[in-house]
Amino acid sequence: MPRRSEGTSGVDARVERRGTPALGRAFAVGLAATALLVMLVACSTPTGGAPSAFTPIASTFDTDTEGWTSSEPFDPSWAAPGYLSLVDAGPSWYYAIAPSAFHGDWTGASSVSFDVLADAAGVLFPVRVVLSGAGATLYHEFPLSALEAGEWRALSVPLVAGSWRVFAGEEAEGEPVAVATFATVIADVDDFRVRVDVNDAFEGDEFNGLDDVVVE
Repeated sequence: MPRRSEGTSGVDARVERRGTPALGRAFAVGLAATALLVMLVACSTPTGGAPSAFTPIASTFDTDTEGWTSSEPFDPSWAAPGYLSLVDAGPSWYYAIAPSAFHGDWTGASSVSFDVLADAAGVLFPVRVVLSGAGATLYHEFPLSALEAGEWRALSVPLVAGSWRVFAGEEAEGEPVAVATFATVIADVDDFRVRVDVNDAFEGDEFNGLDDVVVE
């Protein structure tokens, strides 16, 4: 209510008091009009909204190999209580290769994670993750300190360009990937594999494990 100034006559005071309900009604009408406008704007906004969230892809190997293969003559085997057993059988790098369930559009995913059991004989080489798509191949290499011989370790890499490089061969360090190139690859992944070959033993003398592979 407006405050009456000193010296205001009785008539003026009555005018002010009579005017107060009218101001209140005007304020209420204004609120109602604002609410109606908000409703109209909401109803007229397209319902498409933001793209749907990425649906996680996972292999937990609870009962079998879930279609994973390898880059060597012998594919991974299932081992109790539920993980992928990787036996290096040749001099080339051993990659565990994901099935087609991991192919497609990864846009919106934030990370790739998995558990690795490193061979008990020692760790000489790092684990690599390799992604291919749209004619380009990218990789991320974990530091040797991320592994412990004979122990399981959890590894994870963000799906952001700054964490990946352009693949330039097993013995080379590739250039950092451009943001646009990374986005193109992520939008059309056609190969996903993990290099789990941690020492120079082979012909069945190196045993590693892979478990709980998750893209989310």
